[in-house]
Amino acid sequence: APPAQRHRRAWTPPVGGLEGAIDLFYSDTCFLDALALVVARHGRLVVEAYTRDESDRARKRNIQSATKSVTSLVFGIARDHGYFDDLDQPLAASLSESYAWDQEKRDITLRHLLTMTSGIAFDDDDFTVEILIDRPPDPVAHILQKRMYAEPGDSFYYRDADPHLLSAAVSHVTGETVEEIARRELFEPLGITDVHWEADGTGTTMGPFGLFLRPRDRAKLGELVLRRGRWGARQLVSEAWIDESTSAQVMADDPPTPYGFYWWIVPELDAFTALGHGGNYIFVAPEPELVIVLESLPHANADAGAPLDRFLRLARLIVSAAR
Repeated sequence: APPAQRHRRAWTPPVGGLEGAIDLFYSDTCFLDALALVVARHGRLVVEAYTRDESDRARKRNIQSATKSVTSLVFGIARDHGYFDDLDQPLAASLSESYAWDQEKRDITLRHLLTMTSGIAFDDDDFTVEILIDRPPDPVAHILQKRMYAEPGDSFYYRDADPHLLSAAVSHVTGETVEEIARRELFEPLGITDVHWEADGTGTTMGPFGLFLRPRDRAKLGELVLRRGRWGARQLVSEAWIDESTSAQVMADDPPTPYGFYWWIVPELDAFTALGHGGNYIFVAPEPELVIVLESLPHANADAGAPLDRFLRLARLIVSAAR
C-alpha cells in the first residue's frame, strides 16, 4: 500500500493505471474531500490509502445513501427466509391496514419501492427535516399522506421515502428491524463489530441513509456481493437476490443510468456500485474480482464531492490495471 499520507497536489495524466489512480485519489483537483481508498482483488487487500490521518482506518463514518444498498441486502435476506414471496404484492399487504390508503397508494408494490417508482412526491431535503427533525409520531403515515407525482411504476424519482417505507415493511412483517437483521445475518458473520445505524422516532431503521461503517468493513460488504452472497462456508444472501438486485431494473435519468434494487449499474465496466452523497462508494466489478471503496466527507457540494462520473475516472484506472 502507498504511504498513508501524501502532499495534496494537482493531478496530471497518469503514467500507469494503479499508480495513476492513487495519484488521482490524493490530488485536490478531483477528490478534495476524499478520506479513504480501499481496493481489494481476489479477496485480498491491495491498496489502502488515507488522505488526512491514518487513524481514519479505524473510524466509522456515515456511508450516506450507500446505506440503501445494505437495506437491499437485508430485504433480500428476509425474502430468502420466506417473507415477501412476491415483489409485485401491494405495500399495503405488508403494513398496517390502519393507514389511510387511497386507491393510488394501494397500487404501490414492493418492486416500486425497490426501484424508486412509487409515485410518492417527497423530496429528500424535506424528508430529512420532517422525519428526523420534526419527528412525526408515525413516519409511515406521514409519508403516505404525501401527494402522488405519478402513477406507481410510471416514473423513476430518486429519493429517501421509498427505502424507508421498505424498511418499515420489513419490520412489520418480520417483527425485527432492518438493523437487527443486519447485525445477526450480515455484520456478525462478516466480523463487522463497530456499527451504528440511525432510526426514526419510532425505532424503525433508516432505510435510505444513516449507516456508519469503517472503510475496511465497507469493503467486506462489497466482497460479499462480489462472491454472490457467500462468505466462507455460509450463503448469507442468496445468489438469486444478488443477481437480481444488481441487474438493471429501471433507467434513472440526469444522466440516464441503469438502476437495480438500490444499486447503480455501470455497464461500461460490467460493474455496479453503492453510492452515497459526497463521494461514498462500494464499487464491485465481478470480472476482475475487484472491490473499490471510496470514503469522503459527507457534506460536500456537487463540485467538491465525487459524483458518479468523477468517481468513474478513478474506477476506470483501477479496473484497467486489474485487467
